[in-house]
Amino acid sequence: MGKDIKEQSTEELKRKVKTGKVILIVCWSAVIISIVITLFCGKSPSISASSAGFAGLGIVTIAMLIGGKKIKEEIARRND
Repeated sequence: MGKDIKEQSTEELKRKVKTGKVILIVCWSAVIISIVITLFCGKSPSISASSAGFAGLGIVTIAMLIGGKKIKEEIARRND
């Protein structure tokens, strides 16, 4: 993570994109399952905590998507 995008190999960049997608899928699944369980149990304090987790994960998702876009641009530049 400390190296610049331009210093990393193409394979390493592709692996990071795949890893990021897996992390997002797992995290979003956990939040959705948490919200469904909370709604099923009917505990209101947990719903507000789930909402805060949902908002925080939304911000992280945006940041990861921007990073993924930059990596894909670098890979496309290398292929040209």
